[in-house]
Amino acid sequence: MPVQRVPSTGTRAILFLLALTAVALSPVLFADFIRLDDYGHLFQNPELRRMSPVGVWSKPYFNLYIPITYSIWWVLATVGRSFGDLAHEAWMFHGFNLAIHLVNATLVFRIVRTLLHVDRPNAAPDDLLENTIALVSALLFSLHPVQVESVAWISELRGELAALFGFLGLWLHCRSRKRLVVALLFVTAMLAKPSAIVLPPIVFLIDRIVRGKPLAKSAGLALLYGAPLLVLAIVTKHLQRDSEQDFIPSVGQRLVVAADAIAFYVSKVVLPHALAVDYGRTPQAVLREASRLRLAVAALLSLLAAGVVVTAVVRPPGSAQPAHETTQQGRGRSLVWCGLSTFVVSLLPVLGFVPFAFQNLSTVADHYLYVPMFGVGLFAAGVLVRLRTATNVRRVAAAPLVVLAVLSARQAWRWRSTEPLFAYTLTVNPRSYVSAFCLGDELMRSGRLDEATVWLERALTQKPDYLDAVLTLGMVFTKEGQQARAIDLYKETLAKIPATGGTRAKHVASVHNNLGMLFLQAGQIQKGMEHLRAAVDIFPRSLNAHLNLGNVAFNQGRYADAVAEYQFALSLSPESRAIERRLDQARQRAEQP
Repeated sequence: MPVQRVPSTGTRAILFLLALTAVALSPVLFADFIRLDDYGHLFQNPELRRMSPVGVWSKPYFNLYIPITYSIWWVLATVGRSFGDLAHEAWMFHGFNLAIHLVNATLVFRIVRTLLHVDRPNAAPDDLLENTIALVSALLFSLHPVQVESVAWISELRGELAALFGFLGLWLHCRSRKRLVVALLFVTAMLAKPSAIVLPPIVFLIDRIVRGKPLAKSAGLALLYGAPLLVLAIVTKHLQRDSEQDFIPSVGQRLVVAADAIAFYVSKVVLPHALAVDYGRTPQAVLREASRLRLAVAALLSLLAAGVVVTAVVRPPGSAQPAHETTQQGRGRSLVWCGLSTFVVSLLPVLGFVPFAFQNLSTVADHYLYVPMFGVGLFAAGVLVRLRTATNVRRVAAAPLVVLAVLSARQAWRWRSTEPLFAYTLTVNPRSYVSAFCLGDELMRSGRLDEATVWLERALTQKPDYLDAVLTLGMVFTKEGQQARAIDLYKETLAKIPATGGTRAKHVASVHNNLGMLFLQAGQIQKGMEHLRAAVDIFPRSLNAHLNLGNVAFNQGRYADAVAEYQFALSLSPESRAIERRLDQARQRAEQP
């Protein structure tokens, strides 16, 4: 009679982790694409429409160089198009995001499980207590509501992928001496999202605080891992220039913004309520509106955080372990201090010390907590180790984890589509101009033009130079037959724009293109041509402007010019059969005597 193998407690723990997380976050599988970035990344990127992903490795897009992420999106987009219209295949992208999150949660379990017996290499791998503690730590990472944004937002696959390769590297670092493999994994993580620059510092903290390695040895290995990542970080920062920012704080002001961000993140981890896509905590808003008391508390909390990191590194808890304290208690202290330090260090790139593009909306965002929540998991593991018994672990952790699962499910349901997500965001941050725009854009595309106008005008009231809202409102006016009103809107916008470079170039070109087409439709050919040429001068890769210039040239009998414009347009959208047909027609006419 064959002997049936009973799954180990570790295997059962992982299965429970995956099942509970998948159930709690399952609403994301029924979600749609979100107007914020999803369409830009997946539908407007010409490189994702080509027959090979070579383009995503040769140049940045959205001012980001994340070729690993774009390569995976290219594969998913190619598969999605094989089913039909990619716009109806959001489930596939959401399912992939959820799958990566589940793998990351498993890796967190494995890392914590490894660190729990770092001083006992011969410990049994099926220890019930340690598997339970690792499970609770991984569940805290996977179920906390602040993680929903990274899972539900297709565009944040980049953060999940960076964490995937980073966590895998951390696990291998703790279990083996395959330093080259770990270094390659960290570089891969960096090519998924530049925030992976925090991985070498996390290695340093684990080696120094938990594994008890000498300071010089811990720092040397972290520097070895970090050198190639630093090069990539410099390149990435060059692509995201400060000129793209609405406001650049001074050095002193950046300290204030960073302190406020740390206090904000601590509050959301402890009390995860009113979670939104856009908190509106720009540097200007923090400096203008934060009370002195809040800033004082934030500064005190930041100094405390810095003190924790410095103390943990200079004098690791294990080195000061009292003689009467057990090895288990010392391991718990090390994990607590390492968890706190990892949380703080993981946030450093997004605290505003170095300006970044998202600060135009808000310095703080839920998705920036994805890797720092690993530090929270380590902290929880250390606390639970000091409770000593598995019974206490279950009792202490069960109720909060159930609450977190329910809150995550509710938050995931808010991400089901653009309208409910941004309607809720406006209840949290009524001044969110990007939420008003996304609602207006969604309503415009569904034909609800009167409602769209209200939201788009509200967005422009909050941010008068918001070009996305200008373009969409102009299209609403055009659809309503109010061409004169659209022309006035575009002309007033162009008169007020201080600069046309950087990320604004594409949008300014679109304003010129739309204005040019309105003039052409009104019979003002010369004015129309001037604006179409201005569009390609400002943004040479403007597909619509080149197409429109080609159409005008074709209609005027300038077939050689039409061929040149259509050829350039086809290079921007190589799979467009419509452009190919227009190009063939222009060539045939150009060849006629």
